[in-house]
Amino acid sequence: MDFSVINFYVALVFASAAIAAVLIVWVWRRRDVLGAIWFAGMMGSVFIWSFFYGLELLSTSLPLAILWSKFQYFGSVTITVFWLGLVLIYTGQGVVLTRRNRIILFLVPFITVLLVWTNEYHQLLWINPQLEIGSAFNTLVFARGLWYWVNTAYAYALFVISTIVLVTAFYRANRWHREQIIILLIFSLLVWLGDVAYMLGWTPDRLNLTPVMFTLSSLLLAWGLFRYHILDIAPIAREQIMDNIASVVVVLDSRHRVVDFNRSAENFFKISAAQAVGKTASELGKNLPAIKQILDVTDRRQTLEKVIPIAGEPRNVVLNIKPLHNHANRFLGHVVVLRDITEYRHIEAELRKLTRVVEQSTASILITDLNGNIEYINPTFTEVTGYTAEEAIGNNPRLLKSGKHPTEFYVAMWDELMRNGIWRGEIINRKKNGELYWELSTMFAMKDDNGNITHYAAVKQNITRQKEMEHALDIQHKQEEILNAILHIGFEEQPLNEQLESILGQLFSCPWLPISLRGGIFLMNDDSGMLELAAHRNLSLSVQTMCAQIAMGQCLCGRAAQTREIQFATEVDHRHEILYDGIKGHGHYNVPIYMAIKFWGCWCFICPKGIAKTKTK
Repeated sequence: MDFSVINFYVALVFASAAIAAVLIVWVWRRRDVLGAIWFAGMMGSVFIWSFFYGLELLSTSLPLAILWSKFQYFGSVTITVFWLGLVLIYTGQGVVLTRRNRIILFLVPFITVLLVWTNEYHQLLWINPQLEIGSAFNTLVFARGLWYWVNTAYAYALFVISTIVLVTAFYRANRWHREQIIILLIFSLLVWLGDVAYMLGWTPDRLNLTPVMFTLSSLLLAWGLFRYHILDIAPIAREQIMDNIASVVVVLDSRHRVVDFNRSAENFFKISAAQAVGKTASELGKNLPAIKQILDVTDRRQTLEKVIPIAGEPRNVVLNIKPLHNHANRFLGHVVVLRDITEYRHIEAELRKLTRVVEQSTASILITDLNGNIEYINPTFTEVTGYTAEEAIGNNPRLLKSGKHPTEFYVAMWDELMRNGIWRGEIINRKKNGELYWELSTMFAMKDDNGNITHYAAVKQNITRQKEMEHALDIQHKQEEILNAILHIGFEEQPLNEQLESILGQLFSCPWLPISLRGGIFLMNDDSGMLELAAHRNLSLSVQTMCAQIAMGQCLCGRAAQTREIQFATEVDHRHEILYDGIKGHGHYNVPIYMAIKFWGCWCFICPKGIAKTKTK
């Protein structure tokens, strides 16, 4: 290899490799950022391609040129895969990058690498490769085989998909994120131009400038990482919030024109957001009378239940209509939140029907003699409990006992049955397989013509699903109450500290939060750079004094502020730097507070000692 032939072109290729290496190191240090691994992978591919392409240009023999060209393929065939992965992550569609799909994406590059290293046996990539000696550098020339075009088509297809994804995201993004996407599209365009120029033979001396264009474009992308925080602030917040809300959300301006329409609204009204946005209730109502009923709202806040027809079927809905005003109290429009409670109303009706059925007919039937020995069960009993007639008859109903009720429960049940001849109630029983289930049970004494008790019978209805749904509905209702209350507090005209106190009160009312009704809200003082205790609940005077100001990185509050991440502790550990005499064991749950992209402070909740951290909590 004669290094004396290094010229401007070769230096440019090696400079591209060096820049790619720097970008790899820079991004790898920030690999915790969403999408950074894919960007680093792309830069790694660019480095391999550029470095070994530079060695190919310096080669003085055909075998050496072929060897370096083979190494290039480890990078050139994987670049577009990494680029597509980065685009999908950025646009909030990274969920499709499952392990199976990643294997599929890398399958063609893997086959290409195998074929290039065995090309001498089949020439599917290079046909009759030759080394063309030039004055500036040497070039490997060859006729393109069948798989060369397959690999090229695959790479172009991935670039087309990436571009389509970016263009689609552009039309759905806000101004800030559109500027980000423009940078990504420019990156894609420059790489396209470089590769197309090479494929059409427009580059000087058949020089492949694609890796160089990748590197130079990556400098633009790296600038975008600094200027627009591309990997930090991706345009998925609206989709994650609006489009994943189960309730239908429609935002109207002051003229009752639709300005936002979430995915649940699209599914509910069977109309796309593109068709709805910009239209008034009257315009939409021409073909959708139901949507006109929803959007014809007044200027005052109201919550009401309506029955509206959707696709010819009446649906029960609850509407929460809230007027929007700016800081000058000028009316801007409405937020309409619709919750479809049709299924809930059906469940209510079903529960009423089940109650009548239990009182008047049979479900799961159990008959015992006066000593409590089972004499008869119907097929539904076997279906529910798993016990066959042969297993149940002759046994006592205690075989269903779950252990979830105290002895006093059964004593009271039998006392009432003996005294009144009937007992109704809910009971937790255990199936043959050990599974617990809820039953709505009616037990009564069977009498002969003379009024003498001969047997006892129980009519049982499995209500496990209803209990679970009731519990889920109760939690959902409580969550919505708390969220609505917090939103309402934000619109009230009152001092900030009073608003924060009210918000703390709402948060402490959450039954699913395992907290000790102690904690506070710390706000960031931009002048001092310290966290300041702005509101609290049940903190002693000494704690208030010690925690009046917290430095960044100090204690768990300061760490949450510094790292912008939730800090959780099950005990007073080394991170709890503010200590005092008589401190009792407790846990911490510190949550950073953001508004838009600005950091404001953090919540601090006190938890019971040893509390376990779970996904639900």
